[in-house]
Amino acid sequence: MEQEKIREKIKKIFEDIFPGEPFAWDKKQDQFPQWDSLSHMELAGRAEEETGARFEMEEVMGLNSPEDFVAIISKKLEHGHGHHS
Repeated sequence: MEQEKIREKIKKIFEDIFPGEPFAWDKKQDQFPQWDSLSHMELAGRAEEETGARFEMEEVMGLNSPEDFVAIISKKLEHGHGHHS
């Protein structure tokens, strides 16, 4: 999956989970008023579903901006750490 496609999916997930919240790739977790531990797990779960990447728990905890999601997913899919259906 090319990075462009990953970016598209991540942006959509953020817009679905935080409707009406202005989006920026480098916007940090503490700049999203609704980004709490529950929505954090929702973001990670949706990102896994949409891209087929699989995160370790400590990787999930390190995700702090939409850009972080794109970076880790690109890396995982590049190295074949997704799951095969």
